[in-house]
Amino acid sequence: MCGIVGIIGGRPVSRLIYHSLFAIQHRGQSSAGMLTYDGNIHVTKDSGLVRDVFNDEKKINKPGNIGIGHTRYSTAGMDDIESLKKNAQPEYLVNPFLAAVHNGNIYNGAEITKETGRIPRTDCDIQWLLLPMADALYKKEVTPELIMDSCANLITRLKGSYSALYIADSGDHPYLFAMTDPRKIRPLVLGKSNGMYCLTSE
Repeated sequence: MCGIVGIIGGRPVSRLIYHSLFAIQHRGQSSAGMLTYDGNIHVTKDSGLVRDVFNDEKKINKPGNIGIGHTRYSTAGMDDIESLKKNAQPEYLVNPFLAAVHNGNIYNGAEITKETGRIPRTDCDIQWLLLPMADALYKKEVTPELIMDSCANLITRLKGSYSALYIADSGDHPYLFAMTDPRKIRPLVLGKSNGMYCLTSE
């Protein structure tokens, strides 16, 4: 079980994500992280509790009207400090720019590895949600239709229970989108307030 949150709107979202991470801290205490995006990538993540990872204002106040956050309960990889740091989320790629957080477990990671030429950087299941999605979006104009088709295709290939939040750059403005397993074993909630949208694991 992990906690995930994504927020998009017309103003900076980092402080909202920071407070959201406290609200979902009970879902994971191994590590915490946040990524915001404004054409540049702003990321803070580390092992430990939210209060320990975000222990000064520079780590909390980040530019960007879109962002994702994560509190991790370790179910993959080792539990030593270095492994927890390595597997902290959000995880991202720069070519194409794609960032993701997830909750759940993927059981056929070895099969997915054979389908992508990308090399996983961590031991966490997030790689099986991030790498094939990056392949689907690579060198293409990112549109809602492409995102929907890419999610539909990936869902048929993944085995497990999961929910994931992604940020993708369309070239004009970034998208925040979500994907869950077909049975919604790891559900997400969508909220809207004052022109801001939030997706979270609860």
